[in-house]
Amino acid sequence: MNAGEFFSKLNNLWNELTNLIKVPICTCSGCKCEVSSKIMGMYEEDRAHQFILGLNDDLYSTLRSQILALDPLPLLDQIFNMTKQEDYDGSRHPKRNNRGFPSMRATRNGGKSKVARYVVDMDTKRPFATK
Repeated sequence: MNAGEFFSKLNNLWNELTNLIKVPICTCSGCKCEVSSKIMGMYEEDRAHQFILGLNDDLYSTLRSQILALDPLPLLDQIFNMTKQEDYDGSRHPKRNNRGFPSMRATRNGGKSKVARYVVDMDTKRPFATK
């Protein structure tokens, strides 16, 4: 499941929970403690942690570490945008498998230029030709 699908499912659960649990509102006259906004801030930070810690370890472990190291913790929307950027970057630059890295090499064949494609086997560190 990618970050967008996970965020959507988590957001639906949060909305249901918000309908069940109401945040208390300060009713004293002339209140300057802003307890409601502090409680909402705690909920938002908790949701950000739930989202970060629920991400797939294989895909987002580095990003998770970077986000958790930030002080103060970014807003949930900013964290979601960071994960979407990570998805975008990952789709444009897929991770290479263990078989190797493609390379190109030009050779001469009877005066004609010919391009041969080689791949380096990461286990043996030896190149081999591909078709």
